[in-house]
Amino acid sequence: MIAVFLPLHLVRETFAMKLEGSSDSLERSLKAYQAVKAPKGSKATNFNCPRAQFHQPPELRSVQGKLTYPVQVVYALNKVDTPKHINFYSRTFNGHLTGATLRVKVGERLIIPISNKLPNNEFRNVTDQNTPHNFNTINMHLHGFEGDPKEDDVFAKIEPGDNLPYEYTIGKSHPAGTMWYHPHKHGATAMHLFSGMTGTIIIEGDEKNGDLNSVPEIAAAQEIVFNICEITPEGYNKGADVSPGQMFEVFDYNSLYSLNADDSIIIVNGVYQPEMAINPGQVVRLRIVNGSARLVMKLFIVNRKGKDGESETIPLHVCALDGITLPEVRVMDSIDLSSGNRADVLVTFPDAGEFDIRAENVDPEFADEDIGVIATVNVKGHQCDMEAYVGKLPAPEELPTIHPDAVSEKRTIVYDVGFSGGPPVLTEFQCTNDFSIGIFFCEQWPSYTMNGKLYDVNRVDQHITVGDTIEWTLNNTSRFGHPHHIHIHPFEVYETSDNKLFGQDFPPPGEIGHQPVWADTVFVPPFGWVKLRQRYPDFPGKFLIHCHILPHEDVGMMQNVLLSLPDGGTSPETPDVEAPESKKQKTSKKGKSQR
Repeated sequence: MIAVFLPLHLVRETFAMKLEGSSDSLERSLKAYQAVKAPKGSKATNFNCPRAQFHQPPELRSVQGKLTYPVQVVYALNKVDTPKHINFYSRTFNGHLTGATLRVKVGERLIIPISNKLPNNEFRNVTDQNTPHNFNTINMHLHGFEGDPKEDDVFAKIEPGDNLPYEYTIGKSHPAGTMWYHPHKHGATAMHLFSGMTGTIIIEGDEKNGDLNSVPEIAAAQEIVFNICEITPEGYNKGADVSPGQMFEVFDYNSLYSLNADDSIIIVNGVYQPEMAINPGQVVRLRIVNGSARLVMKLFIVNRKGKDGESETIPLHVCALDGITLPEVRVMDSIDLSSGNRADVLVTFPDAGEFDIRAENVDPEFADEDIGVIATVNVKGHQCDMEAYVGKLPAPEELPTIHPDAVSEKRTIVYDVGFSGGPPVLTEFQCTNDFSIGIFFCEQWPSYTMNGKLYDVNRVDQHITVGDTIEWTLNNTSRFGHPHHIHIHPFEVYETSDNKLFGQDFPPPGEIGHQPVWADTVFVPPFGWVKLRQRYPDFPGKFLIHCHILPHEDVGMMQNVLLSLPDGGTSPETPDVEAPESKKQKTSKKGKSQR
């Protein structure tokens, strides 16, 4: 059903946030929230409803073309209100389990000065770069950022006591949508996510950027950030007796324990099973981020009672995937999101009642781990006059469909897992035969490889020239799923081995209903494959491709990409490794900058 509304423009008060050195001023600033008001004379009926209530991280907005978000990386003790009411001691952004939400417009600058206040790293004799290590060394990654890879420097190492400002330029043609941020220091990436170090970024633009708020019916919906994270207090589930208020620390990531993480707790916006209070008939827009380190989850909303006592699902009106607006709304009963995926979803609850937002594991590697309820919804109060929008959407102009004739090269990446040959394990423990994940291990990690090789920071695995359009085949020869993610440049998925994408039917080319989908992270199923196309019109430099199950990435399932100009350079600086001679003479097909 198509909802009909009068045109509506949200007017948000702009305010400046100045974060200074003292923790008091930082805390005061982070607690500021932005009011959302209807313009005078607006007849939009949604403002007859009170705002839905759901715990939100503090939100910071750009002022005069710039947003500065100072980050102090510190150990902090946070209360987690599980039934056991535990305290969790972990590395954090500014002392919180989830970082602030950052809202910035296209054409503006985002500045994140990072100050590492963690203690020195514990000395360990690490002989292999793919052994998890140096967990108190930090950097930053903006997942979904399309810009200069030198600004999104994931090769930087901010040691304890050091400072480094990250400065990002959000291009005027950047897609408007939902991104997120987290540390990306190789060998510690999963540890930092398991500690709760994640945050949401919202890019605003106009219709050309695919901003969903250019659709009045969607702009009328209240936005709610829904950032999912998995924390791992070691011994929480294994301990038979847990005292109220007991303190737990993040597990020892030097062992293979992270592969099955028995002690995981799912939090949303830093809170365990938060409750949403909403009126019947009210529409909200969930900006969902799977900010977990490893989970591939099926998300759905279910009425606890439903009709005739049977539970029933609430339709999800999906408007964007991975921060990229779809051509039209897709109505789903559920959606599969890998670690790193995002989805903008319109939801309405037509009648009063109690609902659960639930998740199930999709990846067979973790299929025996129950996730269950991650948030609840209490629908009550007077009826609101709103309907979830169904119709055409403003897909970003810079991302037209890639025609097969535009492909200049075809390449293959093979994801594989061997039961031996991985980096050494540092923690001493008895040999274990873990049939739940099919691995016998003792002193070595399994070998998580791409094209048969473990990651080497000094090796360039993929040489690409600006102007190239590549068709990739991603083959998974292992029994585990692998979410494929590339930095800086999104891709267009056009075929999958199981005819599924994000958990939905995905007809192959030539069949009715086939429509390629833009994303930056895609799940490659066990013993399956995914085919995608990707343009490289700009942003030369060095960046990464990797599996976004981050314990896999940390132990070697990653590659370096070097995108060079046709003359072999990455102006204005010279790259770490030169492109081969065969690539230096290649003529750019760039033309108009489209992805």
